[in-house]
Amino acid sequence: MSWYASFPGPAHHWLLVLGPYNEHLARDTGGLYLALLVLSVGSALRPANDFQVRLAGATWLAFSIPHHAYHSAHLDMYHGADWILNVIALGGTVVLAALLLLPVRTKRVH
Repeated sequence: MSWYASFPGPAHHWLLVLGPYNEHLARDTGGLYLALLVLSVGSALRPANDFQVRLAGATWLAFSIPHHAYHSAHLDMYHGADWILNVIALGGTVVLAALLLLPVRTKRVH
């Protein structure tokens, strides 16, 4: 459980400020991230499959937008670098997911 007390790293306590540890919630969240990883790796291995890449982007957005919205509404519990890093990390996932929705550029052969 030390990961819960020190996430995302030494001197940071992003999870502790959210309340007591809940094993069920932690395992479900881990499973969600694992599922997103599988979809993302599958899409990265087949970048020519435009549908799969866009599906990965839409899936990440479906997760990231509410996640970002929740944390943005609760930034008062963080201070200094933790506040900034939360905004950057969570906003970054939304931006990266949105980029996956853009059409794939294909090389033209002349």
